[in-house]
Amino acid sequence: MSTHFARPAVAAAVTALAIALSGCSENQSDNTAEPADTSIDNAYIVPAFDQSCALQTDAPADLSFTATNNSSTTTETLQRISTPAASDVTITAPDSVLAMEPQSSIAAGQPVENTNETTAPDEPFHVTLQGVKNTLQPGKSVPVAFQFERAGTLTINVAVDACPTQKD
Repeated sequence: MSTHFARPAVAAAVTALAIALSGCSENQSDNTAEPADTSIDNAYIVPAFDQSCALQTDAPADLSFTATNNSSTTTETLQRISTPAASDVTITAPDSVLAMEPQSSIAAGQPVENTNETTAPDEPFHVTLQGVKNTLQPGKSVPVAFQFERAGTLTINVAVDACPTQKD
């Protein structure tokens, strides 16, 4: 066997292995954060008034997301949310709704499915961005910081929905 052919074969094998291993690396998307046992998924921003299909400076916008507590033993609590794209963020929910028992999740701006009438909440909780700034543009994303009791601050880029409804 000639070493002339062995070197390119080894180089090709090393390259193929490097490509294969890079596919196995952890790849965190922009709208998901997972330090330790807490994660944020499916986060997006929409106009507060769906019928207008427009974000207006100084007008409100809604933030929808799912927060999950993956711990099997400890409760996690969402404490506050902030973003440089708005002057303030308001969470409209009782404190008990913001506490996630182990292996559970909460969802802002999502429909509520009452599976147990006596203990399930009757309405979803809402998160509203007040005083939207001109940096909040449809089709773009903005950093949003979620403050949790145990996990601390998780900052992710949240997409701004281009248009939740279309008018003809």
